[in-house]
Amino acid sequence: MARAVKNQLAMPTVKERGVLLEGLILQIVRASRDYGVVDYDELFYWSTGAIEVDLLLIRGSSIIAIEIKATKRLRPEHFRGLQAIQELKGVGRKILVYEGERQFRDDSGIEVVPVGDFFKLLAKGL
Repeated sequence: MARAVKNQLAMPTVKERGVLLEGLILQIVRASRDYGVVDYDELFYWSTGAIEVDLLLIRGSSIIAIEIKATKRLRPEHFRGLQAIQELKGVGRKILVYEGERQFRDDSGIEVVPVGDFFKLLAKGL
């Protein structure tokens, strides 16, 4: 909607797609909490300089870390934030959401989930 108001009707650029996907998922996660589907106490963004994780869902002393990538092809650098946050006390699940089609778990325990499958997980309460 914001792009339409600014009369930017062409397809979003690669950089814009990332921000738009992050915003969409954030809003759906918030709505899921408001409707009682997902239970978390707080929602955060985590960063240490150049390394970041898009969403941290805090439930008591437990943390679900979620990284969002608007790409169909993952590269090693897409995992850096979730790998860096593993040492943070309370981090349990680490989920990388992407536009690809294959769901899997990497060697470090990061769940790699296509966007559509992430919404299904969210509907089940994560």
